[in-house]
Amino acid sequence: PWCHEMTIREMLTMCTCYASTTFRRYEGDDWVESFFRVKPDHVPGTVFSYDTSSSHVLAALVEKLTGMDMLDFLRREVLDRLGFSAEAYILKDPQGVSQGGSGLMCTLRDVARAAWLCSHYGMLEGEELLPADFMRQATANQVPTDLQPVLDEQGGYGYLFWMPRSVPGREHLHGFTM
Repeated sequence: PWCHEMTIREMLTMCTCYASTTFRRYEGDDWVESFFRVKPDHVPGTVFSYDTSSSHVLAALVEKLTGMDMLDFLRREVLDRLGFSAEAYILKDPQGVSQGGSGLMCTLRDVARAAWLCSHYGMLEGEELLPADFMRQATANQVPTDLQPVLDEQGGYGYLFWMPRSVPGREHLHGFTM
C-alpha cells in the first residue's frame, strides 16, 4: 500500500518508501517493475534516501505518457532551443527504457546550458521554456539532508537537485548542483 500512497513530489525529492535503489535489490531485469515489487522500507515522505530507481520510474512515466523516448521529448520541448548537442544520448535499461537517474551522455557544454537554464528558472531570452514556478520549487531546498554521510550532500535536496552546503562567509551566494 505504501507504493500507492507515494506521490510524484516524494519521488522528485527522493522521499520514496525505499532506503536504496530498487533495481539493485531485484532479481529480475525490469528496473521499472522493481520499483513496484521490492518490499518498501518505510512510509513514503518520511525519510530522504537517494534512490535512482525513483528518477528512472519518472522517466518511464514520461515515455509512457508521451509515446516518445525521454531525450526526444526533452529535445522537442526544451533542449533543441538550448542548442544541446545532436550527439547526446541516454543509456537504456534492459527493457529499453531511458535511464532517468544517470543515463544522459552529453558534453560539458550541454550540462552548462542546462544548468544556466535552471539558474534562470526556465527562462531563455524572454521565453519560458520550463515553468518558472516549478523551477523555483525544484531548485529550492525541499528536504533536509544533514544526515547524509558526505559533507557536500548535507545542504538539502530539491526536485532532483542537490542543494549546495552553506560555506561560512558565502551565505549571500545562491546556487545548486546537479
